Order: sequence, then C-alpha cells, then structure tokens
Amino acid sequence: MVAGRGAGRPVAGPGREARAAAHHDALSSKNPTKAFDQRRAGHVPGDTDLTWTRLTPWRALLATALDAPPHEPVTGATVAGEVVSPSTDLLAGWLVARLPDAKVKRSPAERGPGVVSVRLERPSGAVSLVRPDGKVGSLRQKGQPDRLVALARREVRDCLAEELRRLDDDEIYREALVGVGKAARGRTPVKVPELAGT
Repeated sequence: MVAGRGAGRPVAGPGREARAAAHHDALSSKNPTKAFDQRRAGHVPGDTDLTWTRLTPWRALLATALDAPPHEPVTGATVAGEVVSPSTDLLAGWLVARLPDAKVKRSPAERGPGVVSVRLERPSGAVSLVRPDGKVGSLRQKGQPDRLVALARREVRDCLAEELRRLDDDEIYREALVGVGKAARGRTPVKVPELAGT
C-alpha cells in the first residue's frame, strides 16, 4: 500500500486555461463535500489539500499495518468520524483507491473529533486504528500487542511545512479525491471504545 504526496506548476487541460496548482484546505470550506467535488472536477497536477496532509500519520500507520504479515486481502473497511469531517471523507476515498476489491464505508462516529476510527476486515481478523480523543490512538491487529500511537490533530503550520518540503505531483491524492464519491455512506454511528492506558 502506498501512502501518497503533493503540489506544482501551471497546467492546462482539454478545454481549460492553464492555472497554477493550488493548495486548499477543505476543513475551512462551508461545504467540504462540494469542495471535494470541485477539486475533483478541476484537478491539475500539483493540487493538494491540507486535509490530505493532516492524514499522513493515519495513512502511514495503516499502510505499515497492512504491509506486515499476515499478507491477506482486505475484504471491507469502515472509516468513522464526525458527521462533517473532510479528513474522514478523504481517508475513506484513499482506502477506496488503494483497496479496489474491498467495500469501503464512511460512517459517523458515536463521539470524538475528526477521524475517529478505521477498521479493515481481513480473513484472520481486523486491523483497527482508533483515536477517540483527537490525541492518542490505538492500533490493534491480531497476533500483535495493541500499540498506543501519537495521533494528535495536526496544526496548519505543521501541514504547510510538510507540503513545502515536496512540491511534486501527488497522484495518490487525486485518486483519493475520486474515491471520496465512491465510498458507501453508513448512517448508524460507530461505537468508539475507550483506550486502555490513557
């Protein structure tokens, strides 16, 4: 599984005038879903969103967990978070793009800020990453001890610093944008467990 990157130079597309790649932040949009629709329709190489950058630790942890044994296919995934959470939507879109044979569902979480949990179903057991308080998460997978991981919500300055370190095109971000519209929508809030040891 590949975690992704992003930003760039002026590009023209069929029937479009050239425009410079842009940095966005769906979190500041009045309607993040509409903002993603607009970005998907008008995407040019180099476009990125700070919402994507906020997800780097989540994507890295999930990719690492799936790269470790057992090497089994993911059959389903549930991403849960606040009802209005562009980060939760984009993380679900990334999983749609990375796991084409799995049904990915984006659901509300019972409680917690932003992205709260991800559950990846595999034949031998689920991989789950849960962050109920917006600060500390727990990574759980069969055959390994539960791990507490730092998953504090990232500040804008940290996201900008990450974006400025790399100014190349991020194809995986574009694929995640496309995936946002393909994730199934759950209505029932996902229960969020308390973390032991926090």
